[in-house]
Amino acid sequence: MKSLLKWLLILASLSACQIDLPVASEIERMRVLTAYAEVEGEPERSSPKPGESASVTWSMAYPDHTQDDSELASLFYVCTAPERFSGQPVCQEFIDLLESGTRDPAAALGGAVDLSSPPDCGRDPDRVWDFGPFRIICVTGTPKLAISIPDNYKAEAKLMQGIICRNGAPRFADEGLGLTCDGRGPSAEREEISVYGTVPVQYDEDTENHNPRVDGFQLSFGDPPDLWEASDSLLDEEVGDEACEELAGSGRLLLSDDHREAREEEISLGYDADVREEFEGKPEPLTFSAYTTFGSLSARYTVFRSDAKTPLKRTIKWELSDEDREQLKKSSKFVRFYFTVQDGRGGYAITRRDLCVKR
Repeated sequence: MKSLLKWLLILASLSACQIDLPVASEIERMRVLTAYAEVEGEPERSSPKPGESASVTWSMAYPDHTQDDSELASLFYVCTAPERFSGQPVCQEFIDLLESGTRDPAAALGGAVDLSSPPDCGRDPDRVWDFGPFRIICVTGTPKLAISIPDNYKAEAKLMQGIICRNGAPRFADEGLGLTCDGRGPSAEREEISVYGTVPVQYDEDTENHNPRVDGFQLSFGDPPDLWEASDSLLDEEVGDEACEELAGSGRLLLSDDHREAREEEISLGYDADVREEFEGKPEPLTFSAYTTFGSLSARYTVFRSDAKTPLKRTIKWELSDEDREQLKKSSKFVRFYFTVQDGRGGYAITRRDLCVKR
């Protein structure tokens, strides 16, 4: 029983971990941009019903485009989202246990929990454990986990919490409470991020939700504006700072070289108003975020409310510091931008754009 209580407390303590997410628009190290749910068999829907399963993917970004998710290992746990919370959420199961004052937590959790030893992601790097109402998941590569909604589920949402390690192995801490990453390789190449999120559950048409459509993004760059389309999927294998001019010359990459003394360029962020989902009889409000691997953006967030005038469009500035401009004197620069959109009801989408800069 002591082992059970120990690991239940460890799981509960994850809610108190500091979520290490930077606020600036420049991607200077590994970071999570968004997490999105896709219902099995209907990936455009983000709201699983009781009896359905969904996958949740954490979308990562890196300062160097040659980095990818292959160096990642993650540990997550899934439980019932609390009915009410402010700040970091805690599993509803733990709240119920504390309020019940029970001396037999295993029985209170249905008698199906046996955590005499914690799951070990080092030994089982891609495995799922189900302990009563809890699911613990170890995954390598892209942080992606499966969530199942029981047929008799009554809560509003599922809660996910965990840790994402780059060049490290996630595990439960030996001392204290929480999660940590064991290092692999040079310390300068190790990173970790603590994360959490919720997946709303659909019970009727009013709680149904879909991920915003990626094809609704309308992006242009520069003044006068050039249509800014997504790069082809093979670009990552070929592009680099020195190679980007050649790729831009062949039309596979947008080139910014018109204003050699320019400290800023305009980005037009738009979205097709006709593809917004209706919610409570009105177009859903959407919140956009923007990020870049070089320079900075004048606005990280853009909000289009339900009553926003159409067309949905905003101009933001991509800004270069004196240090950035000095670096561009040495060679051309490949820069990647990420744009995300969320509807505030569990729906997310992400797109990226690439640029070759020459000054």
